[in-house]
Amino acid sequence: ASCDLSCIVKRTEKRLRKAIRALRKAANREQFHLQLSGMDLEEAKKSPRTPEHRMQSCGVGQGRAGNQCVSCRAGTYDDGEQERCILCPNGTFQNEEGQITCEPCPRPENPGALKTPEAWNVSKCGGLCQPGEYSADGFAPCQLCALGTFQPEAGRTSCFPCGGGLPTKHLGATSFQDCETRVQCSPGHFYNTTTHRCIRCPAGTYQPEFGKDNCVSCPGNTTTDFDGSTNITQCKDRRCGGELGDFTGYIESPNYPGNYPANTECTWTINPPPKRRILIVVPEIFL
Repeated sequence: ASCDLSCIVKRTEKRLRKAIRALRKAANREQFHLQLSGMDLEEAKKSPRTPEHRMQSCGVGQGRAGNQCVSCRAGTYDDGEQERCILCPNGTFQNEEGQITCEPCPRPENPGALKTPEAWNVSKCGGLCQPGEYSADGFAPCQLCALGTFQPEAGRTSCFPCGGGLPTKHLGATSFQDCETRVQCSPGHFYNTTTHRCIRCPAGTYQPEFGKDNCVSCPGNTTTDFDGSTNITQCKDRRCGGELGDFTGYIESPNYPGNYPANTECTWTINPPPKRRILIVVPEIFL
């Protein structure tokens, strides 16, 4: 019987499907072998992804978390090959995100000093002198701070004197509070080692703790209403706020939206064009 074009197409498709099934069966049984120019080739188990489905490569200093690229956190680095963040090896540290290397820890006098992986700060390198201790390079072996001195931080090369000839209660003091002052100062005051008296913290500073020899400065452009402040919340911005344009604007009292500073006067000048009215809207007032 004659076979027209449609018949030929159907027969060809049937033969192709049969051949594909045979190839798949041979590949699954590892009986399918390819050679090209005398070289044995290995068949792929899965068809390659088309470019539109291929995941985008991560940038420098990033690793892959699922289908997303994220910056390598402090204490890790991007190795540039596997698109993953690697822990900093022993003896190194990295205190920034998105880095491709880790920094070597400072060399201690004692080569056997402990080093820890994933160090996100030089103080995590291990072998560092602890608060109340010091050494020539800040690493072990360390010495305790002598009587009359203290050191509140790790990895230091010296200790602070109490001042005024004051002794400490013990070796290895970690704070001025370990110095045996003649009086204990309350919050809002600091101990003057010259006069051995408690002095009120000046305006623009505060002190929340007992027995300190200093006051903490208010951040930024803030200051306190009075001296003797005990908390950072007493630091206030005394600048008058707001912004005025040609047609619209807004005004704000200092330290908006609350806890206003005392004895502060604000003046806003508005110069409208001729025959224009000024509309002032007060959405809320805090007293």
